[in-house]
Amino acid sequence: MAFRFPTKNIVLLVSAFGIVSCVSESPQAPVSQTSANASQAERDLAKQAKGFQKTVVQGIAVGVTVTFLGGGKTGNPGGLFLIGVPIGAAAGTYVGFLQKKYANQERRLKKARTDVQTANKELEASIATMRAVLAQQRRELAEIRKTAGNNAALSREVTEARGNLRNMERAINGAEGWQKEFSDARSVLQTENRLAGIDPGIAALSKRIETMRAIANSLEKEI
Repeated sequence: MAFRFPTKNIVLLVSAFGIVSCVSESPQAPVSQTSANASQAERDLAKQAKGFQKTVVQGIAVGVTVTFLGGGKTGNPGGLFLIGVPIGAAAGTYVGFLQKKYANQERRLKKARTDVQTANKELEASIATMRAVLAQQRRELAEIRKTAGNNAALSREVTEARGNLRNMERAINGAEGWQKEFSDARSVLQTENRLAGIDPGIAALSKRIETMRAIANSLEKEI
């Protein structure tokens, strides 16, 4: 007897793949590719830069976080978070996602609080990666510059450093986009004396973005 795959399972599987495809799309320019001998920190930076190019809905609301994309401890292997997520959810705005998925302000606010906390954790992880890359580039550039006449090696290292700088800039631009999405959602979530956890979270995002920008500026000076 021929085996018949349940129609319901087929629909769920197709739906999941459809959302994965949507989440994988990046609205911005592609990140700089890392070389074959790139360090783990450089590879992580490239993955995080790509992750931050996603919207909040793509990066957090459906469970595909930057930490997950970078191979961290959060998230489920294989993208299993996506099963059961409404088709098209990943393509919408964060405000629209909250309004559609949660019927009342209290639940929307609770979800936004959780998401802004997650976003801050992602930025903190990115800051750690950026600091590691900056320290590496400083060390490598300094070592090469001590060798007189090694222009070819210096040129290669500068090219690598510029690629890392571009990834830092893309991560920063993406983080700023996340901050804007949360700020846009704030007006929808506005409820008297109930924004605690949202405003401080948005302010924390701003401070972390300033830190990211300072690290990128330091790398630019090294080049």
